Amino acid sequence: MRFIEHLENVNIYFEAAKSLYDSRDYLLGEIDHAVSRSEGRAAQKKLTFRSFLYRRTKQIRPLVRKRANRLKRHSVSVCIPTYRETDLAFASIDSVLGQEVHGFTVEVVVVVNGGNADWAKKLENRYSSMPSVRIISIAEKGASIARNVAIKEAKGDFIAFLDDDDRFSAGYLSSLVDCIHPKADIVCGGFTTEGDSGVDYSYTNKALEKLRKSGFKAPGQTGLFASMCGKLFRRSFLLDAEKLDEDLTSSEDVVFWADNYDRLRSRVAFVSSKCGESYIRTVSRNSVSRPAEERAYSFYVSERLGVIARLESSLFEKATTQQGRSFVLNLISAQSKLMKDYAETLEGERKEKARREIEAYRGLLLNKSFLSNITGVAFCHNFSPYVDPSAMVSSKRLHQINEDFGEMVRWHVFAKDMSDIRKKDAQWEALYARFAYFEKTLALGKTSDLPKYQMSYAVEAYLKASSLNASVIYSRSMFPGSHIAAYLYKRDHPEAVWYAEFSDPIAKNSSGEDRDKKTLEQDCYSDFYASCEVLPYKHADKIVFTNAVQMEYMLGYCCDREAAVEARRKALVWHHPQIDHRYVGLVPSSYAVDKSKINVGFFGSFYARRSVNPMIELSKNKDVLIHLFVPDKKRVPSDLPSNFRVSDVKPYFEFLSTAGKMDYLFLNDMEPLDGVTPWLPSKLSDYLAVGVPIIALCNEGSPLSMIDSPSIIKVLDLGELDSVIDQIVQDQ
Repeated sequence: MRFIEHLENVNIYFEAAKSLYDSRDYLLGEIDHAVSRSEGRAAQKKLTFRSFLYRRTKQIRPLVRKRANRLKRHSVSVCIPTYRETDLAFASIDSVLGQEVHGFTVEVVVVVNGGNADWAKKLENRYSSMPSVRIISIAEKGASIARNVAIKEAKGDFIAFLDDDDRFSAGYLSSLVDCIHPKADIVCGGFTTEGDSGVDYSYTNKALEKLRKSGFKAPGQTGLFASMCGKLFRRSFLLDAEKLDEDLTSSEDVVFWADNYDRLRSRVAFVSSKCGESYIRTVSRNSVSRPAEERAYSFYVSERLGVIARLESSLFEKATTQQGRSFVLNLISAQSKLMKDYAETLEGERKEKARREIEAYRGLLLNKSFLSNITGVAFCHNFSPYVDPSAMVSSKRLHQINEDFGEMVRWHVFAKDMSDIRKKDAQWEALYARFAYFEKTLALGKTSDLPKYQMSYAVEAYLKASSLNASVIYSRSMFPGSHIAAYLYKRDHPEAVWYAEFSDPIAKNSSGEDRDKKTLEQDCYSDFYASCEVLPYKHADKIVFTNAVQMEYMLGYCCDREAAVEARRKALVWHHPQIDHRYVGLVPSSYAVDKSKINVGFFGSFYARRSVNPMIELSKNKDVLIHLFVPDKKRVPSDLPSNFRVSDVKPYFEFLSTAGKMDYLFLNDMEPLDGVTPWLPSKLSDYLAVGVPIIALCNEGSPLSMIDSPSIIKVLDLGELDSVIDQIVQDQ
């Protein structure tokens, strides 16, 4: 009978796959039909139906994939580096040869590194009758070199790695091969351990099960993706990947993943942790990852610093996606924790040696303060992660105070939760700010510069800091509560060195009016804003102004002449700190410029004393295209010329990349205040870091006009802009 004949010759894989696709097409049709008929909750209904589709097929999908992989006859190469004679190496090789093979072939590539001819000979003699075992000997020493050679020599479609003191459970390779997915570059398997190390892989295996359900990469799961072992790699992926770093003596796997994480396609396959098969790691207390006491300092301090530096290089040069950058940051965090946990167990001269070595590290992504003996409290109302120029300057300033103070400070930051008025920039926090402080605490409540709200922040911040015995204090306005909190703390700790910074005048607004005239609260607040300037003048040890004109202007109108004289004696003039140029281009920007035009970018806000008019003057030349990036488009006139593009502000690192695409950046002073310009635009330091030429419309005698830089084209009169642009067009 025809159907019986069909059953006798049926291709189960084909029929199962057809069943899956038939079910999928039917259910997707039902989803689309339901959505087309629904209103309001259409998206939620679609999500619910798709969840049903996933549940409908999830049990049969692994079985179909397993059958398909066994029909495809995959080939697997297992690469084992070894450099000295050990019985464990025989057990490793034998565990591969003893695999329960279902529908795939296995070869073993053993690379003897370090030129150990006797060991290579013993291996050749033992496995000479087994054509599936190849022994390759190289003179160079190192697991990375050996693995790179093995990848090149391997003949299988897929490659697995095995250390010479570990082994596979009997069905381990089969469990990996059964889960091969056509859209995945790797299959991740489970781990178990034996030995006296106390290593527990339960976390890894739980993560394995969790991710198996989604089938995607997760940058937080560094425990899975830090090691090359316990996985099956598509050979084409490894051949296209960055090679293992042959200069590293440890953690070469970690760096490999940092270099290549973004090369993975979207899917990663995961073996069920319930399958019972695993990579069996033998970890003793004298192994590479658990060094003996005589090598512990070198491993946990010197080598960790080397690995962190290499990871930084990978993040800045090779991580191309946000997920990839997050993954590398997690790797750096894990390496830092290894070093920190070890360093904190040291005592005496060994601890001081570690502190000096860590402090001498010149990378960007290591918080070095954990070994510091100096505690600092920073009262910064505006601080990361909130999108605010003052918040970002505060993060940078902490590094500068470390240098001025002469020691690494363990900063405890007391900031304000500004989520009611500001957006967050998570990338700034992750890539920069978190490496500037040791701990951060946020005060809650409404954000406002009115006296009662600033007092509320100041008191809460002070109380939270009061249990710390700090040697240095930092506070920064514009919001004056920062200086109030610092004063309260300084009163209790008179020996602490207080750095008080003014970003702008507090007592006067941008129109030159006394802010206290608008105070409508109780009598004690009648001179609140003026007092918040005098308070640091009298009691801080160092007064930081962002420019000399600001200092002269503020001290000139100060109502307490004695305090003004004292402040001048203690004054420091520090321009806004400039970020390291390596950050420019770190986060790519998709913003497109017009290559046929001269692209001029402006990033910032418009105020009563800073208008868009100078850029309208620039736009009169039709060879120029003006790009405005502003936080509030409502402040931009709606009738701008056609050669304007107006966009929202971008997160900080994306702003740096976008600014780098411009031909020129534009900066203009605010209109003078009684003939004086006490403000230095904070964007100047960022523009200088980007390295693009700057057209600066300056007021005579302003701080901006006094900046000496070959990158700045200074224009002192609006009428001169035409000739400047004409010259730029000619030069183009």
